[in-house]
Amino acid sequence: MFVPCFERILELIQTHHIFHNNSIIGQALIHLQFMVVSYRFDHYANTISIINACNMFGIFLSVVKIFTNQYIVVILSMKFKTVKWPIIKKSCYCEN
Repeated sequence: MFVPCFERILELIQTHHIFHNNSIIGQALIHLQFMVVSYRFDHYANTISIINACNMFGIFLSVVKIFTNQYIVVILSMKFKTVKWPIIKKSCYCEN
């Protein structure tokens, strides 16, 4: 993922209530959570990618799953702001 895209997504999601709690035990920093999820999604989002993310970031399997689930909830809740279907333009191909 390109840095500007990463930063823009962080800007959009950082105020979401899922990342804020009133517990004594704080959450991992939002950008670190997003790095884990981005790494996982970039590696086909399968079981091997979870294990790779655990090894890469030194975290437990359950933590990778929690981070992933949180990001899916956030993206789905913001779908009208973040998810846009591509516009397919008709094009004409001419032979020379």
